[in-house]
Amino acid sequence: MLLAAGGRSLWLAQLPATSVTKASLFAVPGSLARVARLAPRRAALFTGAVWIAMELFSFAGRVVITNGLWGNASAGTDGRTQSSMIEVERLSKSYGTRAAVRDVSFVVQPGEVVGLIGLNGAGKTTTLQSIAGIIRPDEGSVRIAGADIATHPVAAKRQLAFVADEPEFFEYMTVEEHLLLAMKLYATPVRTDADPLTTFGLHDMRTQFPGELSRGMRQKLAMACVLWRSPKALVFDEPLTGLDPIGIRDTKDVIRAHAARGAAVLLSSHLLHLVQELCSRVIILDGGRVVAEHEVAALGPRVQEPLERLFVEITGTGAIGR
Repeated sequence: MLLAAGGRSLWLAQLPATSVTKASLFAVPGSLARVARLAPRRAALFTGAVWIAMELFSFAGRVVITNGLWGNASAGTDGRTQSSMIEVERLSKSYGTRAAVRDVSFVVQPGEVVGLIGLNGAGKTTTLQSIAGIIRPDEGSVRIAGADIATHPVAAKRQLAFVADEPEFFEYMTVEEHLLLAMKLYATPVRTDADPLTTFGLHDMRTQFPGELSRGMRQKLAMACVLWRSPKALVFDEPLTGLDPIGIRDTKDVIRAHAARGAAVLLSSHLLHLVQELCSRVIILDGGRVVAEHEVAALGPRVQEPLERLFVEITGTGAIGR
């Protein structure tokens, strides 16, 4: 889940959409951040009203989910026997005359960490955003824990966490308020074994605003806002962007821990050493198509060099400017 300033699509795409009205609170023209610039008292009243509304809609959303409207985790499937946690089938997406993704299919099993790699423009981000429900593909389907993201978005998104490479936040909400907001909007149990902000080194920054954080700290906040609820499917687009060495180590440990608990993890990265350390399988995209799929263990003990050589051989030598 990502928080997007001005109610942008990254935030809305990750909401479980327990009610259309709840989602619309974050698409109000001007947003909370812009309202806060106008007058402190008016901003405070407006923010308080939003929080009250969120409490009401959270209750309504639980009722809606319990009764099966818009789909739920058990009734929101299409009757398939669930085996794969992330299923992408014949996915295609074009922008005008340019085909960004063409007939892409793959699965990610529970407990598996899969790397999605490719040149710039190969279709990685379009694929990940289609999986997250941010954009709607022209053809094909995506299922999360058996629920189709298009026909049963609530059931699918309740099991899904997505972290983009450049997260955005509400400018006038603190670090802790972002986490509390995330917890209010999901009708799922909260993990009690760890404080998400402490896990990501944000404990001493609870009262700071996003604009006061470095890029790496903003990335950590985005992860804290999604990983507190132990989702069954995790999707990362360049998860180590801007992180310091300690942050990189901690993020890798968190990804491994979630996979060990049975989560399916799909990550996109240009850092082949990250793929080497974390992934059991790699999928290579080129020109919007899946051109290769390999088990990392089969590439030999020194994975990075064979993987790099394989990548260059498959995608060609003209990487720069392509």
